[in-house]
Amino acid sequence: MKTKEDKIMKDNNIKHDTNSDPIIKEDNNIDSQKIIRTQTFILKIEWLANGKYNIHRINDGFDIFELMGHVGFLQQEIIKQMAGEIKPDVITRTVIVDKDE
Repeated sequence: MKTKEDKIMKDNNIKHDTNSDPIIKEDNNIDSQKIIRTQTFILKIEWLANGKYNIHRINDGFDIFELMGHVGFLQQEIIKQMAGEIKPDVITRTVIVDKDE
């Protein structure tokens, strides 16, 4: 006899995986998903000629606990990348060069 949890998991295409996390959603195609909300956090640092700097932050959509959680996760991910344990999934770089160069 199936439990209520088994029915919910089947209806939502979720399976038990004993090798890692207890519950994994099977749909891994993120590109096919519709974006329902976007949150943005921008950190801009301006270095001044006198050695000082200005920090500008724009927070559009995160509460403090979400932001702390994401920053903590990013910190751990960067540490693992530096140690060579993981490689970044996506790297997007924009190089800005002075017009004089």
